[in-house]
Amino acid sequence: MHPIDDPRIGQFLETTFGSEKFSPKISFAELKKLFSPFNDQFKQRGVRIVFIAGTNGKGETAHTLHFLCRQRKISSLMWTSPHILTVRERFQSHAGPISAAELWQQFDQAKRILGDQLKKLSYYEFLFYVLCQWALKTVPEVLILEVGIGGRLDAINVLDPSLCLITSIGRDHVELLGHTYRAILAEKLGITRSSVPLLSTLRLKYCREMVQEFTNVKQIPWIDFFDFSQDFSGWAYFERNHLLAFAALEALMEIQKSAEFVAKNLLEQFNNFQRRSAFPIFQARREQMTLRNKSFIFVGAHNIEGMRELAVYLEKCREGIAEKKSRGTWKSVKCVLVSFSKRSESEIRI
Repeated sequence: MHPIDDPRIGQFLETTFGSEKFSPKISFAELKKLFSPFNDQFKQRGVRIVFIAGTNGKGETAHTLHFLCRQRKISSLMWTSPHILTVRERFQSHAGPISAAELWQQFDQAKRILGDQLKKLSYYEFLFYVLCQWALKTVPEVLILEVGIGGRLDAINVLDPSLCLITSIGRDHVELLGHTYRAILAEKLGITRSSVPLLSTLRLKYCREMVQEFTNVKQIPWIDFFDFSQDFSGWAYFERNHLLAFAALEALMEIQKSAEFVAKNLLEQFNNFQRRSAFPIFQARREQMTLRNKSFIFVGAHNIEGMRELAVYLEKCREGIAEKKSRGTWKSVKCVLVSFSKRSESEIRI
């Protein structure tokens, strides 16, 4: 437990739900009915909701969009998962993580309202219920929601988005999502709605072709940034996340009126923004720290696709062709340490 947490928070989650895992106790239809009052009130109050799905890059894209909202004085709340040190990390306002006192108050209120229905919810679903409850109290202009696993059956999908983002497709959680890119992408595309814009950064042409077919049938306006920039494949993975977040905010603010406008102007706007403002480093995402006079760069790559992207970036840094701001630090990396936490031992390869 984090030292500044209320001990009741961890105790309640542990005794009520045990460890966090994807284990739905009710059907998605029942879950959607339970959350429908939140959905109705978000619509009535004009809250713009952003869904972010993908195998890798969801968290950084969410954090970057939240950062950009703060820069433009747009009130936003952000939901991400999992957490690293404290469950409060999943609940972020412009002021930072929710306080322990406020979170416990929201827990207490949710328990009273849910009553016997509490037993039907999983660890993740209960926390998301609390997030929605908190959002109704604060009424942000933008609600940023990172998908936990997949998309189609994820708890966030009980709401209706104003904008959808898909960051990447790779093999992770295959026991739930399937072993093929087609099956995995189908789960991610489950977050979309007809007429609701979709933005993506899908490296594989095969995946982009599937999305094109899907969006044509569903009448979804869609842009993938690999399709209109020849140089995009050479960008570092985190730069692609930054651009996707930047494009999302432009879309939310309705600054661009058409796909043609985006293709013509967005990259120039993004490059101008980068020259004026540095994107921050977020927790566990290339975060630099020092221990006993040794410097470390912590990267939370958690699957094969993420590790491959990291390896490509490290090689570019070694060759001196990586993005200038990072080049000096990353060129000096002397070794790479790989740590496995709650992963199967069979995944470890020496």
